[in-house]
Amino acid sequence: MKLLVFLWNWWIALTGKVRRFTVKTAAAAAAGNTGEVNIVAMVLIIIVVIALVAIFRSEMTDIVTKMFEKIRSGMEL
Repeated sequence: MKLLVFLWNWWIALTGKVRRFTVKTAAAAAAGNTGEVNIVAMVLIIIVVIALVAIFRSEMTDIVTKMFEKIRSGMEL
């Protein structure tokens, strides 16, 4: 989670002076608010989340595999 916050802050600092591509959401348009969504930031967050899920999935697979190997070796004795 800290990594995600760090990346978010880094992205905002990086794109602070760059023209942002924004779109008004339907709910904000209906309510008359100026709610805007930074499309570039949304895409970056989606990519980071997918990468984190992929990393932790492989790590969890390794942990479970090692656990079952230990259980099997313990049952053989």
